[in-house]
Amino acid sequence: MANGNAKTLGLVAAGSMLEFYEFQTSAIFLSIIGTVFFASSQPEWVRDLQAIALFSVSFIFRPVAAIIVGRIGDREGRKRSFLLTLLLMAIPTIAIGLLPTYAMIGAGAPILLLFLRIMQAMASAGELSGAAVFTNELAGVNKRGLASGSLYGAIHLGYFLAAAVAAAVTTVLTREQVLSFGWRIPFLLGGALGFVALIARRKLHESPAFLAARKDARRKAPLSTVVRDHKLAMFSVVLLAGYVGSTIAVIYTFTPLFLQTAYHVKTSTTAWVIMVAFLFLSASAVLWGWIADKVGATRALRIGATCGIAVVCSAGLLGVDPRSPQALLGWFALASLAMGNVGCAFQVGTSLFPASIRLTGFGVSYNLGLALFVSTVPLSLTILSHRFGATAMVAYIVVAAALGIAATLIADQLLRNAPADTAAGIQG
Repeated sequence: MANGNAKTLGLVAAGSMLEFYEFQTSAIFLSIIGTVFFASSQPEWVRDLQAIALFSVSFIFRPVAAIIVGRIGDREGRKRSFLLTLLLMAIPTIAIGLLPTYAMIGAGAPILLLFLRIMQAMASAGELSGAAVFTNELAGVNKRGLASGSLYGAIHLGYFLAAAVAAAVTTVLTREQVLSFGWRIPFLLGGALGFVALIARRKLHESPAFLAARKDARRKAPLSTVVRDHKLAMFSVVLLAGYVGSTIAVIYTFTPLFLQTAYHVKTSTTAWVIMVAFLFLSASAVLWGWIADKVGATRALRIGATCGIAVVCSAGLLGVDPRSPQALLGWFALASLAMGNVGCAFQVGTSLFPASIRLTGFGVSYNLGLALFVSTVPLSLTILSHRFGATAMVAYIVVAAALGIAATLIADQLLRNAPADTAAGIQG
């Protein structure tokens, strides 16, 4: 990858890191949020369930935001949509860090938190899809896998940063101090980083693919064109989003909460374990991107999905003790090496739409998939895990992997008749 493109990728990833930072911060402190923003007279599991529901419902609004941001990005430019989504992410992240708690204003606290979570979800809907589209438009034909993997690896450093900040806060402060003020620190820091990234991102230039398709894009209504002419491509990306979102949500969002509630693993322990796991995930995403350029992105996705099934099903055979930090770290590291393949979904999904409607097509489809599949993960797994324990999580990941494999088969079919420069490096 040329130095100029690498620098641009860094600017793109720096902004997208905030989405992942905020998402993981909310996940790590989900139990704390349940305690702080809901009535203390309720049982702990009820507060946790309410926090999970609040966390999940924001996904429903992502497709709506993707329509708006996609139209701006396809008609006015990728850069303009980038700046807008990052600004709308940074503001509510800081605001959450300043929110009054239930003890201060009662039921108004969770209502305000829900409003800000919806704002974040709507901003992030355009942020991630915009980054995926821009990166693949910028990369050379034979480097799209490495570019997508590098982007995915870089933005997952946001997960790492969130886990690192959470680990530091929960290690240095007592639980009483975390409940009092410590939970605010990661949100305030994330919002500040968002504004720094916003200033840096102003240096971006438009992608050549958008500039070439700009006149055609302005003559079209992006959403109606996507729905009318690209239904099968939309379906493929919806399934890809189900695979990516569900596996990541189960392993890195729900599992830490499950460990804390079912096995009473300390929040600081899960934060440190997840922090290291995200380093493995970032590195493996780059590796899987390189593999995708060698064997094809759809084949890399199928191989990775199969590896993921093997890893999650092996926990019992490996005798993983959920109370052992060393055992947890080993399992999460292994899972992260397998899960790095999900970055290939960006390369596959963005290739299924022409440049004039690409951001709308990929963004709406991907976020619709997240809304359909990921929004249900925390709530349904909370209920299922009470009855079936960790088996429910294994089953979820197996089903998610099946969605990913099905999506790649559809993509292969669609790309057989695509232009050579579009299909290059995708089919396996």
